[in-house]
Amino acid sequence: MLLNQNLKSTSCLNCRNTVDLTAGDSTLTCPECSYGYTVIDQIPMLVKDAGQNLAASWMQHKALIEENKERLQEVQDALGRQPERVPLLDRAICAYQHDNEYLRDLQTRIEAFLPQKEIEELKEEGRLPKQYTMGEGIAFFPRDWCGSERAEQEVCTILDAIRSQIDRYADDVDSILVPGAGAGRFGCELAGIYDSCHAFDYSLHMAQIFYDLVERDLTLHRINFRSNVVRTDDVVVAYDLSLDPTGDGRIRNHLDRNNLSYFVGNALDIPMPGNSLSAVACIYFIDIVPIKEHLNEIRRTLKPGGLFINCGPLRYMRGDVANMLSGEEIMDLFRSSGFDILSHDVVTNTQLASSPVITSVLSHSFLFCARKK
Repeated sequence: MLLNQNLKSTSCLNCRNTVDLTAGDSTLTCPECSYGYTVIDQIPMLVKDAGQNLAASWMQHKALIEENKERLQEVQDALGRQPERVPLLDRAICAYQHDNEYLRDLQTRIEAFLPQKEIEELKEEGRLPKQYTMGEGIAFFPRDWCGSERAEQEVCTILDAIRSQIDRYADDVDSILVPGAGAGRFGCELAGIYDSCHAFDYSLHMAQIFYDLVERDLTLHRINFRSNVVRTDDVVVAYDLSLDPTGDGRIRNHLDRNNLSYFVGNALDIPMPGNSLSAVACIYFIDIVPIKEHLNEIRRTLKPGGLFINCGPLRYMRGDVANMLSGEEIMDLFRSSGFDILSHDVVTNTQLASSPVITSVLSHSFLFCARKK
């Protein structure tokens, strides 16, 4: 199984020529201008600020490790006061220790490319880019890769919404882009349908876990002492993650087609040539980045007649209020930027239903499809 074999038509972020970036082990070099791109653990870093990006992800690992250590200490302190709960508390201790060991390994891999001293200096200088937190991102891996019935239904609802728009409005799709690809499930699914699928995320920590899953199954935990659960077994949950979540080998068969690329990239500076993509599928992402700047890159990279499909809630957890547009405002923006709006709807589905906590989210996802004129 090989990833990134379809990076033969990449736009160099430095010279903007269309080049082949599939060769190289620790670096990728533009054959036109000799601009170098870091490759960490086979993950192409197709961003201009690779060092800052590495440092930001290292800091996200650190933040979650420190949070886990605090929770671990609380559980250890409770051991002597709650002897009747020792089996449960021991499970929590093992879970925190296991996850922190894995997170520390991810940190160490980053340090092989960027020493901790330089990471700390970048932070002190205020040069770290904003990323969603490790805790926010890691929550999507159980949904995408645990194979539970609830999680699979959630994935299918979203995927069916995307496919329905493409099937209805496109005759031929040879290349599709998934920005903010996160845990990677939708990129893998679309790679099994279309000739070429490019998926990227700005957070290296998401790509690290996905690439590890390509190599082996993983176990990550959720400890729910502070969440509303009924069953004691759900206080400490071990999620066994696999690239074969349903046991039928379907996802791995998709990847054996060698038409998926997953790289670290910036939605505001996409390393794809102009007029090169048949479709862009924005899944739970349009409310993460400044939409006007993102739209510039969508319009630049889509072919004339290419489709943009959005599916996701407009929650706007952070950022500038100037970018917090309603669905109607977003469609108006697309119209004024040279797109025809083909359809719009609301898709109701669960969000992170794989979690055992009683409190869950029901998303009214904004689905719309636009065609570049």
